[in-house]
Amino acid sequence: MSVSCITRIPDFEKLDIPEKQRRIHVSDEQIFQKLQMQYRQITDQQDGAVKGDYVLTDVIHADGKTKRVHIELGGKAFKNYQDALLGCKSGQEISVAGIVLRVLAVRKIIAFPLTDEAIQSLNISNITTVTGYRKNYLQNHGDEIADRVFHALQPKLISNVLALAQFILDPEEVDAYNGRQRVMLQNISGDVDARILKAFGSDGKKTLDECYQCYYEENKRNFMIYLWGKALAEEDYVSPSDAEYSQALTFYCLAFDTTEERVEQDGLREEVLRSFYINYGIGKLRDYYKSIVSFLAAGIPSLPLKAEPLT
Repeated sequence: MSVSCITRIPDFEKLDIPEKQRRIHVSDEQIFQKLQMQYRQITDQQDGAVKGDYVLTDVIHADGKTKRVHIELGGKAFKNYQDALLGCKSGQEISVAGIVLRVLAVRKIIAFPLTDEAIQSLNISNITTVTGYRKNYLQNHGDEIADRVFHALQPKLISNVLALAQFILDPEEVDAYNGRQRVMLQNISGDVDARILKAFGSDGKKTLDECYQCYYEENKRNFMIYLWGKALAEEDYVSPSDAEYSQALTFYCLAFDTTEERVEQDGLREEVLRSFYINYGIGKLRDYYKSIVSFLAAGIPSLPLKAEPLT
């Protein structure tokens, strides 16, 4: 039976989460990106090319080889040609470092107008305004947006949770957990020293011993997350289902190069379930974070993630 335990389960409401991480601003660029890509128009123009235009160009090398390309002025590709093409017109030829650029066409993007009338013309069910489209987007994509933000915040939030908690940690149990994680890493990577140096070595600035100390601290942290997650599960009267245990058992056997029969013989069920309890704790933290999240967008001062769906 484990000696280590958590003696104070942290209250999520005491977490200091800045307002900008609870009230997430979503730009029109993100909201209307798919719409703009679907309904934008591209038209040839006679004026000189400006940033944002597309230039259809034959790139002619000194040996005569020719490649036809579309170059977006201000885009990421063909940056070595873009300055020379600014202001160019259809039919013009430009020399750049021994290469000839023959301009075949200059094309301008005409964006879909973000007006209520334009939105109405799309005949989208229950959406007749620009603001309505924004709200619908946030309600349909709010979960994935909040998940991405939570993933970025997760390390800091977990650190804050652990700082609010109190633990009794048995050094021998922490050492044993660290040792088992090292065995798993060896089984997975085949060269545990190289993997540790790569993960914690700061490009050669730390010795192998220093790296292993960092690895120990990381495993100590994960052991604490396990104790916290297990306590939460017990508090919620949650036990892993047969399917969840089977999944954890399969992973454990692969990671530690053992068999299900050996696990049962050695009474390692609790060790097998450590990953389940770690994920349970993180899942509860994610659920809490998503319960306090709201979104801001143009014309929408605040829309809770758990807002009522459109009707």
